[in-house]
Amino acid sequence: MNSEPTETLDSPSREVLEEQKKTLVAEGEAEAAKAEAEAAKERADDAEAEAKQAKQALESARAGKLIRYGVTGGTALTTYFPLHMEQGDEGPRFYSTPGVGAMPYIMFNPAYWTEKPQVNIYCANKYAGPSSIAAAQIAADESAKARAKRRMVRLLEVVVADPGWSPPTSLNIRADRQTLQKIEKLYDELLAISNAVEGTRPKRVRAAKQAEQDAADKATLATKAAAAKDAADELAEDASAALQAADAAGKPAAEKKAAEAKRTAERAAATAKTAKEEAEKAAKAAEVAKVAAEVTVWGEDPPADCECEDPWKKAAKLLAEIDEKLEAKRNGVLRHGDGRRMRGPSPKDRKLLISDPLASALGRLRTESTVEAMLVRAGGLLSPSPNTYDELDGLTLDQLETAKRIAAAKAKGESKVELEVDGEPISYAIDDAEEMLAGSMQSTVVGWYEDLPANCMSRTFGMWVGYPLTFKSTLPVESSPGDLERTRLGVTGVTALGLGITPNAYVSILLGVGFGLANVSGDNDDELVVSFVLGLGGNLDLLTLIRG
Repeated sequence: MNSEPTETLDSPSREVLEEQKKTLVAEGEAEAAKAEAEAAKERADDAEAEAKQAKQALESARAGKLIRYGVTGGTALTTYFPLHMEQGDEGPRFYSTPGVGAMPYIMFNPAYWTEKPQVNIYCANKYAGPSSIAAAQIAADESAKARAKRRMVRLLEVVVADPGWSPPTSLNIRADRQTLQKIEKLYDELLAISNAVEGTRPKRVRAAKQAEQDAADKATLATKAAAAKDAADELAEDASAALQAADAAGKPAAEKKAAEAKRTAERAAATAKTAKEEAEKAAKAAEVAKVAAEVTVWGEDPPADCECEDPWKKAAKLLAEIDEKLEAKRNGVLRHGDGRRMRGPSPKDRKLLISDPLASALGRLRTESTVEAMLVRAGGLLSPSPNTYDELDGLTLDQLETAKRIAAAKAKGESKVELEVDGEPISYAIDDAEEMLAGSMQSTVVGWYEDLPANCMSRTFGMWVGYPLTFKSTLPVESSPGDLERTRLGVTGVTALGLGITPNAYVSILLGVGFGLANVSGDNDDELVVSFVLGLGGNLDLLTLIRG
């Protein structure tokens, strides 16, 4: 008796087991996702804590380290070198000795009075220590981001108010190194044509004169041939008349005269034929001279069966190819270090290319203005729009196109805009698209991080003015008429000024001239004492304290 296996009430079915398995997998994935979210939150918290710490370091540095506005003040420990000296009646000169004192001062660093505050923030903390540099980097980036957002808002206003505007293309030609080299090679070939044209100008002038002379000779020979032909025709008519008269009269004398007229006509026809052949030779020589005048651009004689390419047509092809390559690469800005900026044609080169007197040269290249425009584009110097917006200097064509799409979407009341990323259309929310545009403009329109070493170096120099406090120095004093002695006197400061060097955000080195008063004549009347000043001062950013 066969018995089939049966499921008991206590054993789960296959479906139940599958459901339990799915539940366990889902719970495991949820736990993993939760753990990943917690880890991401911890990383975000750590980044936020680091940023907060850097900001706090920056805030603590602002009390005396930052030179945000280029106006600082402080007190300097100063050494004065009085230039006062006297010549004794019978002895040597009496010199002064240095004195030491304090001097409150105010310093001005003009390089900080630019339109890039983020550079000021960075450079002021460059030598203040690693923590200050990190803080300055964050603060500079935040300042640049805020500035880029303002520029982005301005750009959206411009594309609405001035739809046809585009930035100067000299700032918007982006080409990789290989393409630049190809363009420069084409341009060099173009200039070689120009230089060849210019170098062979005397030879071409002589060839042109020879062609003119040959043409004149051709005209002269043609005139002689025509006269000879007319004479031959007249003689032939006379001979024909004489023959007719001889037939009518039957006289031997008339026959003889007719035979002579016939021979004269034959000689005239031969002369006319010779003149015609000479005229044809002259015409052929003139054509050869004309071809030589064109082909000698290359500095060589043309072969008999020469089918040489017209150099001006080749120049036009080169210009068109250069223009095509540039148009294909007008997608961004040549950034520092990405490649070499292309050189433009010099005025001399441009003049040679558009003013050479080859026959029909300008006609073959259409018009002079077209040639000029092509040459300008060949040098990466496309004429800018009539309207200029300095606050958008550095804007790229891609950024302009993005701004136009955002403005159009906002005008239609749409919440999203379609932008191209790596050639693929992607839909973005308006706010996200604006953030992307501002971020892109931060590296081009703002671009505060370019040439930082030079910018920071220029900000280390400044001018200062101070008030020297009273200091003591040994000076030559006239105790009685003709008697000099060295006496230690107090010099009352009047003012001092000079140049300063700020090697870091803490101190400044002061060099200059100080003016003070002292009684050096013994008659209780103070006299002017001029001193050379060398000091070391501590910086305090006055405007930061006032403005916060």
